[in-house]
Amino acid sequence: MRRRVGSEGAPKWWSRAAETSVCLVILLLAAAASFNGFYDKWGFREGSPRFSPEMMLGEHAYRPFIYRQFNIVIANAVADATPLEVKTDSQQRALVGADVSRFGPDRIVTADPDWFWRYSVLYYLTFAEWLGAVAVLTLVGARYAGWAAAAAASTVFALLFPVLESQGGYFYDCPEILFFAGALYCAARGWIIALAAVAFVGVTNKETMVFFLPTLLPFLAARVRPLRAMATLAALTVGAGVIYVLISRQFAGNPGEQAEFHLLDNLKFYVNPMHLLASEKTYGLPLFRAYSVVGVAFLLIVGVVGWRHAPKLVRGHVLLALLVNLPLFAALAFRAELRNLSLTFVGWTLLLACALRAWMTDPRYSGPAAQAEAS
Repeated sequence: MRRRVGSEGAPKWWSRAAETSVCLVILLLAAAASFNGFYDKWGFREGSPRFSPEMMLGEHAYRPFIYRQFNIVIANAVADATPLEVKTDSQQRALVGADVSRFGPDRIVTADPDWFWRYSVLYYLTFAEWLGAVAVLTLVGARYAGWAAAAAASTVFALLFPVLESQGGYFYDCPEILFFAGALYCAARGWIIALAAVAFVGVTNKETMVFFLPTLLPFLAARVRPLRAMATLAALTVGAGVIYVLISRQFAGNPGEQAEFHLLDNLKFYVNPMHLLASEKTYGLPLFRAYSVVGVAFLLIVGVVGWRHAPKLVRGHVLLALLVNLPLFAALAFRAELRNLSLTFVGWTLLLACALRAWMTDPRYSGPAAQAEAS
């Protein structure tokens, strides 16, 4: 029996395994680098009197931050089920020198064993979710732009993420992207039950899932009848909203407000063009802020080029996401905090994948720059 071989003469299974392995390593490195950039920039907001890890894990944080319960419940459950001996032994193994950790963040390595373990679970859980988000973004992008362009786009978005975490960043921003990408993939496949599961779990991480669900209409309508798609998404949106209300009632006694409004401050801020010249320290360097000439131009150029090459489904989703997100951003987001455009992030990554695919297949860019040396 003849073996099936790839283009280079290797067995087909070996070629696919090698390609998959390389892709996974690249995504792992991109996720690790961007997560480290995010964590170095913001940490988990230690020291904040409103939403520090101590306040969040102790369920004393202010509203609306305390509503983001998904990782908090998991971290506390794991920590409560872990024997003190395991926590102490793990801390001793992690400690290098006086206050340096061999495995995770240094800032809590000398804390008491229970807090060390509780914080460490939150830390690694958040990274695992971020790695999953980058992988699912690649899976989604491959449907519309191919694996190479999708992996490249997910890598770029991952590296851009700490820049988008401007003026603030929180651990629940990482699983938010995972749930958004997962919901879009389920809608694109027509998996209604799976979509419901992702939506109802995702809203326990952040209430933005309630607003993201309607933007999935183009994808779901392509798999089921449009009326059924609209009815399904309406029902899921109501269901996610009910879950959010139940969570908010559970913490009605916590200090703070149901939502923070910044409309007037935003109007004053955005009319001043000088704010487009701001910079912000990211990856240990004074790089451009997301809301700056460089940041806004990059986002817009990618969006325009990708829009020209994206399928109608992707364009429809992006348009709906903008229509939903921009009013919320104007009313609720803190000034220049582009992380609050998160409803558009998955769509923007798809546009980037479509743009990269167009550039990769363009004869002007796809071949070697020095033809003679490549022969």
